[in-house]
Amino acid sequence: MRRQIQFFSQAKQATFSNVHFGTSDFGLGISKISADNIKASVVVDNSKAFPTATSQNTGDYFAVGSTIEVLDTTWDLNEAETDVTVTDNVYRSFKVLSHVSNVHGQTFAKLDSIPTTASSTNYALKVTTHNSTITARTGITLHAHKQEVQEILSIASNLQATHADDQYRIYINANKPNVEFTEILEGDSTPAAIAEAINSFGALSGPVSVARAGALDKIAVTFAEIDGDVPQLTVEKLVDGGSAVMSTDTMKQGWSFSAGASAKLENVAPGSVINITSRETVTFTISGTWNAGNLVASYDGNVGSVSMANNGAAAGVVAMINSIKTESGSGARAKFALVTGDVTSHSASSIVINMPAGVDASKLELIPDKSFAGTGISKSIAKNNNGKSFKVLRTMNQEWDLTTPDASGATSITHNKDNKGPLVIGDEIKASQATAGNKCAYHEALANGAAIVYYDYLPITSVTSTAGTSTAYGISPTAAANADGCNLKVYRTTLVVDSEPDTFTTGLNSVDMTIHGPTGSCSVSETVKGTYESAVCANRGSCDGASGLCTCHEGYSGEACETQTVLV
Repeated sequence: MRRQIQFFSQAKQATFSNVHFGTSDFGLGISKISADNIKASVVVDNSKAFPTATSQNTGDYFAVGSTIEVLDTTWDLNEAETDVTVTDNVYRSFKVLSHVSNVHGQTFAKLDSIPTTASSTNYALKVTTHNSTITARTGITLHAHKQEVQEILSIASNLQATHADDQYRIYINANKPNVEFTEILEGDSTPAAIAEAINSFGALSGPVSVARAGALDKIAVTFAEIDGDVPQLTVEKLVDGGSAVMSTDTMKQGWSFSAGASAKLENVAPGSVINITSRETVTFTISGTWNAGNLVASYDGNVGSVSMANNGAAAGVVAMINSIKTESGSGARAKFALVTGDVTSHSASSIVINMPAGVDASKLELIPDKSFAGTGISKSIAKNNNGKSFKVLRTMNQEWDLTTPDASGATSITHNKDNKGPLVIGDEIKASQATAGNKCAYHEALANGAAIVYYDYLPITSVTSTAGTSTAYGISPTAAANADGCNLKVYRTTLVVDSEPDTFTTGLNSVDMTIHGPTGSCSVSETVKGTYESAVCANRGSCDGASGLCTCHEGYSGEACETQTVLV
């Protein structure tokens, strides 16, 4: 049933947004509509603000090297919501070799095989491109690990329970042709004896260090930086002096970056290249006694106009560096905008500065005047991976369930179990309701116990273990009550990379990251400029659209099958 509506002419509202709500009139009889309980809406036509012509350039839709797969259903132009079964070319895949155009300027995508002609069909296509995708993450908390750290545990009822009469062996590359194992070790073997046994492995290039808090505590093995990502050790218990189960965990992967779930790095694919922008730390060490004279700063040849004496403190350092201008004259602009908090240390013998993100600290210099009493100034820089690129070899997403803690204080939670997982500082805990309707009191929005609860990711700030009893995890709750009604889970994403990263300076691991996705290696090239001829895999193989790799014909090899291995 339709109802006729009469609109009254009233004063018009001059402007309004695409979505308008209110009692003022914009050309409609608002008072009449409200009285009769009738709703009216206005749709603004924005089509004039955009081009109305559809591109006919095939290059706008199909990148060279992409794969086109024909789906089994399509739609009718007159009935877009009705599926139409496809009979021609269904599930066939075509590789885009190049784009050509005819004398009328109409472009075509040249394919690697001949499709069945069916001009009356509107195909639904799945297009897969192997070009690199670029994403960015800003302000993420990232931790870098140079050395791999693994631990050897002997657990009974979730507690460390090593027995002095235990006997065991440690393996590397277990169940592989290159497997190696140690001599028989005792439950109370010293760290030196365990390190000596592990150092016998030919798979390792550098010596390990071993630590344990007590004679029967868990064993922490730290590998040499040169070894990077190390296969996880395994243990075989030969003589059981108690009833504990021996196992191994990896605390930190060598040559890796790790972050909590809030960094959203879980979908970074192996083969991606990550570029890091962070804050470098520069330390100026002043030798001799600086009790007279001044310093002035320069950056990349631009000298500042403000000098500083030895009693300038942090404010003096900031004024000195911020006086550096990018150019001279009326158009001069300050090169830096440091604040006092960026100067982490200042004395007559040392000045430590946290540079702005992305700035190269190697160009910053301190210049003494003639009356300077010190004997010299040296500089060291912690780059904190600023400006460095790494290729991702492996991505690991891990989760550990802490359930409900046994005790809680203002700064940490405690589990009366010391093997809830190989957790380290920087991992993130997510608090959530254990039971629907019962609020999790651990992370309240307000200190007064308001009912609004935010389930945020809380970084672990400390891990303190008491041998055989408990482990405390610092997560600094906003409500210093307890964790009753909460379930706690720990999340960590690890990116193992191809080269050794810098260890971040404490407190300077908030970085920006640009991620270039992996690309295929198929070679697609035009053989004769200006013709329709193209060559995929040098015409000596076929390109696997799923992996982006060439499968060469017999007698040829190389990424693009460019090498002839057999004379024919």
